Amino acid sequence: MKKLIMLIVLGIMMIGCGKGDNWYKAPYAKETIMAEGKIDETQITADNVQITVMFAPREFENDPNGLPNLLYFFETRMKNNNIVEMIITNNFKFDKLNELLKNYDYVIVPYTEEEYNKMLDDVNIKDNPKLKDETDLYMFKLVPKKYIK
Repeated sequence: MKKLIMLIVLGIMMIGCGKGDNWYKAPYAKETIMAEGKIDETQITADNVQITVMFAPREFENDPNGLPNLLYFFETRMKNNNIVEMIITNNFKFDKLNELLKNYDYVIVPYTEEEYNKMLDDVNIKDNPKLKDETDLYMFKLVPKKYIK
């Protein structure tokens, strides 16, 4: 009986993982439009999609032009079906970004644990003085839905 209960619990846990089983450090998942599937790397390569990496330190929100400039950056890339890899502090609010995601048919794909840890080891992140006091970062990709399979 104990084994049966354990199997049922394990089955429920496996079903519960679902679409987000590779999501890592994505507490924002309920706040935004998340991908339901995986990135089609083959199609991205075939279409020669440009990938841009963007870093937004905490102070960008204190700058009156910070958020408008960031949203403009996103929008110009989305108009061209580019992929944006985003590294941002954990105080980012997704409301304005969600509007752009809807307008350009994009979704958010969080980094996997491996991608996240690899990025933390990158010298540009590890030695960045703007990040020395950060305890947690959001790392995700903005991807056109057509590249999700």
